Amino acid sequence: MLRKLRKLNVEPSGPCTDAEFLRRVYLDVIGTLPTPDEARRFLADPGRARLVDELLRRPEYATTGP
Repeated sequence: MLRKLRKLNVEPSGPCTDAEFLRRVYLDVIGTLPTPDEARRFLADPGRARLVDELLRRPEYATTGP
């Protein structure tokens, strides 16, 4: 992946906090921000892989994109 980014002359994002990750992954995967309850739940027990899996199973994932 890094090789492809370099070939495209794209600088990868640096490390982020759990709060930044939460915002980015919600916007990237389902196109919306998390609700306050979703944010509190994740920040209380941050499991990044688990959150991505949950978002990919949501119906909003299938309806986003071109």
